[in-house]
Amino acid sequence: MGEMFRSPLLYRLTSVALLCLLPAAFLTSFRGLTYSARTRSHPRHAQASRNTTPSRIEAAVATLAGIYRHQTWAQLDALITDRRLADHFQQLMGKWRQEKVNPLRVSLVSIARETAGHYVATVEFSGDPRATADYAILALIASSSGIHVVGTATGLSERTDASAGWRKTISAHFEIFHSPYQLNGRDRRGVADLEYQRSVFARRFHVGLPPLTAYYLYPEQSMMQGMTEGACGTRPENVGCADPLSQPPMIHTSLWPTYHEPIHVYETALEPRPVRRGRQVWYSYAPLFIAEGTAVALEDRSVDPRLSDYCSDLVYRPLDTCARGAITHAQPLDLLSDSGFKKHDAGFGYSLGGDFVKYVILRYGYQTFGRFYYVLAAQPKDRLKDYDAASKRVLHAPFVSVLDAWTRQLCGGAC
Repeated sequence: MGEMFRSPLLYRLTSVALLCLLPAAFLTSFRGLTYSARTRSHPRHAQASRNTTPSRIEAAVATLAGIYRHQTWAQLDALITDRRLADHFQQLMGKWRQEKVNPLRVSLVSIARETAGHYVATVEFSGDPRATADYAILALIASSSGIHVVGTATGLSERTDASAGWRKTISAHFEIFHSPYQLNGRDRRGVADLEYQRSVFARRFHVGLPPLTAYYLYPEQSMMQGMTEGACGTRPENVGCADPLSQPPMIHTSLWPTYHEPIHVYETALEPRPVRRGRQVWYSYAPLFIAEGTAVALEDRSVDPRLSDYCSDLVYRPLDTCARGAITHAQPLDLLSDSGFKKHDAGFGYSLGGDFVKYVILRYGYQTFGRFYYVLAAQPKDRLKDYDAASKRVLHAPFVSVLDAWTRQLCGGAC
């Protein structure tokens, strides 16, 4: 199982049967909070932009950008009547200001009318276009006194079967299960982005990929643990996981879109084929340092390690930034075995593994890295001698030499 860790927002799991991502940056978001709102299973989506109430809602949402820019917290308190949610927005905006998110773009994605005067609005928060946007699903009351945010909504009951209320969006290679309040507006473009990432991976590595992946998009991170019966989301920062071996492969995440988890599904195309011995089927996997490193390095729409969004939360930060910080806390040689990888802070392991994979891909090319991944996965264990065997065979150099060349480039000889 592969898992992905990141501090939770409202729409935002991957190891070797279900695989994981932890950014080194400590992010803050809405996803650790859960609020109730009156919702119906089949909301009627407001469509006419000239309708008075949708226009008022759009104007109210737009004020969030001004509140952020001018730090007018009294205006925030007037808009959001739920005190905990208002405080959380203020803390989050303070965090974004510290990270120099400028400008903060706030966009209304869609509106759903629940009952008279009660609406649900899906809102997108974005900054640098190279970084993944964040989303909030807000419960609103519209009255003569104005528009007020009274909480958040999910549109799902916390059940593990179809009666949870999932909606389904189908593309050529994805079956996406989501809340009624998701994928109804501009957020739907993420479907095409996932298809594009898949096509680029297949082309660059010259591999065939699973024909269909089931993608479960959770409106709140806190829902994953219960709805996956503990397989995913056991901690607030655990925001995604993938099971590449299920039929079809499955992704569970509160990120939209996640470019990390699909890579874990596609990594199966880089591994040796399973071997059946009697009643048992034996699988070969790359060590976590490389498997998670690959997902970190290639978590980009264009599968470009120079654009990995692992370190980014609205503000884009190159992967090298996280790796330079991580290498002062963890030595790469100590992360090569899975046991060593798990002993260290996950953010350090993910950052360093991702940056090493980035170096190898840019230095030797995608297909050469793919052969290195295959040969390493075929080794009997995850010792340095196993890495060395794969490195000498494919990269024509001892593994330590490749590792040293990477750290010299990363730190300029100061690591």
